[in-house]
Amino acid sequence: MAEIQDVLLEEVRRSEDERYWLVTMGFSRPVSPARNTLNLFENVLNPQMKREYKIFEIDSTNGDVRAMRIREA
Repeated sequence: MAEIQDVLLEEVRRSEDERYWLVTMGFSRPVSPARNTLNLFENVLNPQMKREYKIFEIDSTNGDVRAMRIREA
């Protein structure tokens, strides 16, 4: 499993009906290296990172996490 880095709170907002907090967390993850040997060594020495985001839907009345989804960049 690849190690994630740079975990940040990206955004917090309320849903339009005010029932949920929508919390976006972002993190960086290494991109899978290419299959050929030259690119493999390049990725070991200088790994390429990809930023990913998750949105958590949190009930505004009791704080329960109701859902988590992947945010498309």
